[in-house]
Amino acid sequence: MASGRCNMWVAGLAAVCVVLLAATAYFSTRPTTRRADLNYAFDIVESFGDKAARASKGSTSEVCDVLWELHYPSFEWPGAPHPFQGRVDNFVEGQRRRAVTEVISCLRVKTGEDLGSDPEKWLLKYGSQSVKEDLHIMKTRGKTNLSNQALHSTRR
Repeated sequence: MASGRCNMWVAGLAAVCVVLLAATAYFSTRPTTRRADLNYAFDIVESFGDKAARASKGSTSEVCDVLWELHYPSFEWPGAPHPFQGRVDNFVEGQRRRAVTEVISCLRVKTGEDLGSDPEKWLLKYGSQSVKEDLHIMKTRGKTNLSNQALHSTRR
């Protein structure tokens, strides 16, 4: 009977050891993952600034190409990648929106017009044919907020 009790204690301690080992492995890799996420997020945000700077030097069509590059990730579709969560996601998205606003400001200066803050209106009026086609594809798949009437009136 004592040997049965001893076996139960050994099995219990072995189970505790396995759980502790798994928890240690999990928590030891977690900071590394978070650091990698932050580095990736900062790289993406830096690219937003680079794109906005590139837009300030380009033609109206080139500025719209940059605007499309910045605006495209805002579309939602099944299976859309979301590499970040929580505060990091909010930070990256906020910086993307800030860059879109900067590029739209650049378009206002270059064109002397104010089409508002909706990137799609700018893209439809001043974007290249390929940008307009890409936007049309996104619209027909129901991934933008722009009305069909506005989309078709600019394609004529």
